[in-house]
Amino acid sequence: YTSADIAKKQAETGVRFDHVLKFQTIDKLDHSKLTKFLDAGLGVILNIEFKDSYANLKDIAAGKYDNQLLDFALAAKRDGRLLWLRPLHEANGNWYNWAVFYDDKTTTADYRAAFRHVVRLMRSTGAPLKFQVNLNRKNGKNKPVPLTEFLPGDDFVDM
Repeated sequence: YTSADIAKKQAETGVRFDHVLKFQTIDKLDHSKLTKFLDAGLGVILNIEFKDSYANLKDIAAGKYDNQLLDFALAAKRDGRLLWLRPLHEANGNWYNWAVFYDDKTTTADYRAAFRHVVRLMRSTGAPLKFQVNLNRKNGKNKPVPLTEFLPGDDFVDM
């Protein structure tokens, strides 16, 4: 969407939007694609998708995607405007390869370690970033794991 599209939707609905939700895959993570929304006075919430062909939580925690995350965080630091990030959204599902129930080998501990790694790394740049946990209302494969098992800890989550 362009800022004109957003203005049109606001006029049609009579609602002022204060944020937009965007999605970017880790291989195409690009801060410059968000600036038009920031320039229009909108806050940005970004879901970072760690798409791969296999369950990759352990690789995320081990630093496989660090270069892309650091490049993005440094661009955000240069820009200086706040962004809200949702790394590993809906990780309690089985429909994304970074999700705990994608296979039978990953655990909530793997998710927490990956989330904490991303947050530590990106915060180390001093960029104006805030982090959200975004879980689905229902676990994948109807697994009876409490949602609290996914929480990475107060030091790693702003919302």
